[in-house]
Amino acid sequence: MPLPPPGVYVPLLTLYDDREEVDLDATAAFARRLVEAGIHGLVLSGSTGEFHLHTPAERRALLEAVIAACPGTPVLAQVGAPAQRDALALANAAPERCVAVYDAAAAGDGRLAAELFAPLIPLIGAVRAAGAAPTGVRAAAAVRFGIGNATRRPLGPVRDDSGIRAALDGAVHELV
Repeated sequence: MPLPPPGVYVPLLTLYDDREEVDLDATAAFARRLVEAGIHGLVLSGSTGEFHLHTPAERRALLEAVIAACPGTPVLAQVGAPAQRDALALANAAPERCVAVYDAAAAGDGRLAAELFAPLIPLIGAVRAAGAAPTGVRAAAAVRFGIGNATRRPLGPVRDDSGIRAALDGAVHELV
């Protein structure tokens, strides 16, 4: 199997409705917004997407919905064990900055890449402080893109997103 093209691949959040059902339309629309913001590809049904809470039918429906919403975009369906990577998970909330970091590093400009990454550090801390993964990432994406903040038990939504709002402002204001 060939490797996917290089780039920034976002571990995509799975969005839910108020009844804790997977919201296929909202998840697909969010994926499309990330691609429109410059993300190169998507990773679906990983730990950030809460695959462990989904039935096989839900995982398949998510894959089909995201592929249909993002034609031509590489979509990697995660089938392995969960692994959280804070900086990449944050691409759900700050995709432009993550792409800029990647582009600088790929061009060999490590100084610029580090400079561009620095504003993400407070956001990583705020997301972690907000609660168990991926609730903090979901809250950051909700603040940035206006997506729903509903979760599926045993997780609950973030009640106070003020730290995320402040850190997110510092991470994206220069690039958007």
